[in-house]
Amino acid sequence: MYYNKEYFRQFAPKIRMSEENLDLLEGFMPRFSPEEAGSIARYLVDPSIPSAEKRERMEKLAEEENGGIYCVLIYMAAAGYTHEKYREKGMPDEVFYNTFNCLPEKMETHKKHFGIWGNVAPTWPISHLNMTLFRIGRLGYAFVPAPHEPLLAGEKVLAAEKEPYVYMHISDNEKLVGCAESIQEARAFFRKFYPEYGDCLYMTNTWLLDPRLGEILPEESNIMQFQKIFNIYDRYDCRPEVLKRVFGAEKENLDAYEPSSSLARAVIAYLKSGKELGRGLGYTKF
Repeated sequence: MYYNKEYFRQFAPKIRMSEENLDLLEGFMPRFSPEEAGSIARYLVDPSIPSAEKRERMEKLAEEENGGIYCVLIYMAAAGYTHEKYREKGMPDEVFYNTFNCLPEKMETHKKHFGIWGNVAPTWPISHLNMTLFRIGRLGYAFVPAPHEPLLAGEKVLAAEKEPYVYMHISDNEKLVGCAESIQEARAFFRKFYPEYGDCLYMTNTWLLDPRLGEILPEESNIMQFQKIFNIYDRYDCRPEVLKRVFGAEKENLDAYEPSSSLARAVIAYLKSGKELGRGLGYTKF
């Protein structure tokens, strides 16, 4: 139903997919017949099928040559069925299209890091398809339903076993601005459509919340302004993660990097001084 060039041509610009990406995808469409693609797409949005099984199926597809691209094709078709559910619930198209910007985003990240088009996260959109992860404004919001292991900050219970919470995701392909507004918009959206997630805990675990970044970045930087939104309650060393986020890959020798931004130069200088960087955990102040 949705595996056809006409639908793809209509859908692609609304999720900010480039013409180059769309042309590439269309060239790989013969891999699937419309019937086969439709069958897989409906499988991925079937709420009776566990997400783990869906991920396993897409992981297998991703193992093929050009498998990451094949996954994007299936997700493009499956998104049409998810859009039907958005409309049934009266949810705005703006949130739908913003949420599925994850498709071109992961293709662009692959190109940036590896020099060729691909897909750095071939199972990532399954949560988007099943409406457990939404992108609202600048940030993404994933449901963590109860029951779960208690979320603790030392002895303080942030989210008890029977309390759902929201885990926030930060795309690395855009400037880190508009985050406070995004959180406010997300709370309003969830209060209307998923009330149990409207006023619960919103938290994340990211290299952007490492307090030690304050030693190398000016207070007015976007990253430091982002940190002000959160109560940061823990941090841990994770050099590979920082290098991957800043440079796209980890290399054994810091001298092998060619930093091209003030952030990249500051990170290398900091690590060469014998200090470490990693990830911080925090929850929103509002």
